Amino acid sequence: MSLTKSGSLFASAKEDIMKKLSLVCGTIVSIAIGTSLVWGQSKPYLSPQQEAHAQMVIRSLNKSHPMRDSLEKGNRGDGVRRPYMEQMKKLGIKQASHTINFVWDPKGIKIFIDQRNYFSQYVVVDNPQTDSERFSRLVSSHLKGQLDKEAVTRARASMLGIFENRQRIYGLRPSKTCGTIQINLMDDETLPSFNPPAYLYEQDPKPAWCN
Repeated sequence: MSLTKSGSLFASAKEDIMKKLSLVCGTIVSIAIGTSLVWGQSKPYLSPQQEAHAQMVIRSLNKSHPMRDSLEKGNRGDGVRRPYMEQMKKLGIKQASHTINFVWDPKGIKIFIDQRNYFSQYVVVDNPQTDSERFSRLVSSHLKGQLDKEAVTRARASMLGIFENRQRIYGLRPSKTCGTIQINLMDDETLPSFNPPAYLYEQDPKPAWCN
């Protein structure tokens, strides 16, 4: 995803991915079923301390911020504190974004990370290129591995949802399909993660890694 200009990562993610992918694969079909823009729960169980923290985050963000809007609508993270979150906080990383390519085949699934970017703000990033370049030098191999593992786990869950819904709604049987998913991980278990819909390469020519 292009990070050469500032603005809302969430709002521009679809446009940026489309620009990048259209250069190599022609027509791309956007599939929204089975993949959520917000990773988390609408009414998860949070401890009183966690909910108080979420309210503090709300107050810290301006009224037009998409994270604040999502929190005020009741969206929350799952409340599970993951090991990588503390390391992200120590480095000042609020959001880690992974662009993941996958090949779905009835015989097996291939998943590989294409890009990793790290940001000092949630969703709306003032200097995304500067952030990512700076943090990429600071992230340890251990933290990188933890984030990669979580991103791939979530990408796999999104993939399964996509193909289960395609089969249930359209009666499409599983066949070889390639696609790209962006997974965003936050440093805070009370916050939802904003993930744009997956993109499936449904027409030729397809990227080389799809073969």
